[in-house]
Amino acid sequence: MKIKRNLWIWVVIGVIVLVGIIFLSNNLKQQENLMSENQGDTFWMNTELNDISTGETFKISDFEGKPVLLESFAVWCPTC
Repeated sequence: MKIKRNLWIWVVIGVIVLVGIIFLSNNLKQQENLMSENQGDTFWMNTELNDISTGETFKISDFEGKPVLLESFAVWCPTC
C-alpha cells in the first residue's frame, strides 16, 4: 500500500513539473515573438518625442545625419 501511495505522489509531482515546463516554454516563445515584432533596426528612430520647451512633436529620424543629444532625467533625482 505504501509503495503505491509513494508512486502516485511521484506521478503527480512529475505531471505538475511537466505542465510547468510546457507552460514556461510556451510563455517564453510568445515573449520572443513579441520582442522580435517590436524591434527593428529603425524602431527607435520612429518613436515620437515631445519638445518640452516648444511642445512640438518630433521623431529622431527628422535629424538623420546630424548629431543628437537626448537628455533624460527625473525631477526627484538630485544628481540628474
